[in-house]
Amino acid sequence: VVTTTKQEKSMILYTEKQLLVAYATHVHDLAELEISNPTISVAVPTVEEFRLLYEEKWEEYYGEKE
Repeated sequence: VVTTTKQEKSMILYTEKQLLVAYATHVHDLAELEISNPTISVAVPTVEEFRLLYEEKWEEYYGEKE
């Protein structure tokens, strides 16, 4: 994470491999949820849709640390 002044937005740095590992884990967790409860149907996001969620999660996490 690159932190700038309070007025500027922080930049989240991650590798594509980190993103893909997190994505695979997320997809696996969704599949497990559907297996354990067949009445639940959850749409699996694309990698690009997941990227936005991933970045938002880390921005929130590091925003709380400041």
